[in-house]
Amino acid sequence: KYIGDKRPLCQFSLASTFDNLTPLSKVRVIYIYRNLSEVCLSAEARCTNQGDLSWDAEKGIEHTICMHNACCRQIINLKKNRPDIFKAIYFVQYKNVLSDPESAQAVFKNLNIELSNSEQQRLETFALKSAEYKKKPKNEPAQSYRRIKDAVKELLDSVAHQNFCDITSMEDHSLS
Repeated sequence: KYIGDKRPLCQFSLASTFDNLTPLSKVRVIYIYRNLSEVCLSAEARCTNQGDLSWDAEKGIEHTICMHNACCRQIINLKKNRPDIFKAIYFVQYKNVLSDPESAQAVFKNLNIELSNSEQQRLETFALKSAEYKKKPKNEPAQSYRRIKDAVKELLDSVAHQNFCDITSMEDHSLS
């Protein structure tokens, strides 16, 4: 059995979740890492979109970077203090998994999760749709990129970010 839940910031409740589940040896968490610049662009677009009532206006670039710092520190904390949880986390790159059907299917295969034919078809359709979306030209203004770069320079905990990347093997070249 498996449970799917797209929940940002799940790492903050992993300890209590794991403490309430048995047997722990069968619990796996898929952690999909998206590079910080893309997350900042997305957050900025949503918080400035007056029609997006499901997103708070204060959840822009600065908030995103501060949450990223906290997430990095929490994963580092789990590795240090809860290795049982850390080893159950399967880290994957957003850019690979969500736009490449083979990479997406490999995640499930590596976790020994057999997908039904209909689940495989839905996954492939989703990945292909996502790949097409990624190909569309984006019109993000240069000022957004400058704001992100300046905010990252000011707010990013680069030590925690680098430690996170090192222990999870996630790459984030968007900040260089």
